[in-house]
Amino acid sequence: MRPRSIVILGPAFGQYAEMVTKGFRQNGLEADCFSYAQTEGLLQRLIWDYLPLVRLDSFRRAATKRIFERVLRACKDAALLIIIKAGVIPIDMYSEFVADVKCPIVYWMMDSVHRIEDGLEKAKLADMILSFEGTDSPILSSLCVPHQLVPLAVDPDLYFPISSSTPLWDLSFVGALYANRLSMLDSIFSVLQSNGGVRARVVGDYRYELHSFLTRRLLRLHPSALLPS
Repeated sequence: MRPRSIVILGPAFGQYAEMVTKGFRQNGLEADCFSYAQTEGLLQRLIWDYLPLVRLDSFRRAATKRIFERVLRACKDAALLIIIKAGVIPIDMYSEFVADVKCPIVYWMMDSVHRIEDGLEKAKLADMILSFEGTDSPILSSLCVPHQLVPLAVDPDLYFPISSSTPLWDLSFVGALYANRLSMLDSIFSVLQSNGGVRARVVGDYRYELHSFLTRRLLRLHPSALLPS
């Protein structure tokens, strides 16, 4: 066993797994990253989200099995396995996979327990739970698994201050365009435009699936307020 070696498994969504791996490496630890496609494109969304709904889950299960086999090989000499999210992984496959892992397992929830499919069942199979949602602490305390609140951080190479003597825009919003957030932004833009307009700009990777449709709708509602990147 390599005492300073860590294996990270997580979805290829927002580069979570990659950034966590990078953090360990920058602190002098060996880290191997394994990620599975989740919602980064139409084919991935079809395999991971839609086919299971109509009981055509074989594609997702086959992809999951291949990933698990690679992770298990890496875990043979590892000191720790960190599993990020894991919400879309079928619970039966997850249980079998965890049973075969010989090193300690940390389950990093990265979401509220109310939004994770089989989240608590998966958490019970870990040796430690990490979460960023403080309101989940009472629920996690009821489990016979140690848990730790870990607020989310950012990668300074991707998110950094912008030096400018003149403000570039009046409003900044960072996050996914869920329906409730779109409604909130719609209301804000309407008020600001009625009071003389607003300088705003949409930046980032909003091209895929639901985000793309919501962004287009926001641009259509407020064409003078938003300048797409």
